[in-house]
Amino acid sequence: MIRALIFLAVLFAVAWVASGQPEAPPVASTIFIDNVRIEDVSQPFQPEHGPALVLDRKVIIHGRGFYGTAFGPDVRFETPDGLAVDAVKVLLDHGRQISAWPPPNLRGPVTVVVVNPDREMASWATGL
Repeated sequence: MIRALIFLAVLFAVAWVASGQPEAPPVASTIFIDNVRIEDVSQPFQPEHGPALVLDRKVIIHGRGFYGTAFGPDVRFETPDGLAVDAVKVLLDHGRQISAWPPPNLRGPVTVVVVNPDREMASWATGL
């Protein structure tokens, strides 16, 4: 979304200059957002035996370039057999960390995928 707004501002400025107007209007300063990337995935609590509650399964995703709206970033867990399951809950903290809760029955090797609202994505292989 931010990139689209920046693109439109630049497009407007170029169109203004091309129209023969004496001076282009000032363009707002650019906001830079890192490309999305995951640097680490950690699980502070993981029960050894028995069923885990959803709240016990928090996964912390460390990285850069995470941003969202009321509808994102999205986090999903993909299994080697092609199953993709959305996180039950996602909390964004300062664009550098996401807390996500996988469904309680999801176990084994997974790839954690983060998708920003502009559809830019990053992934990290781990296990639950």
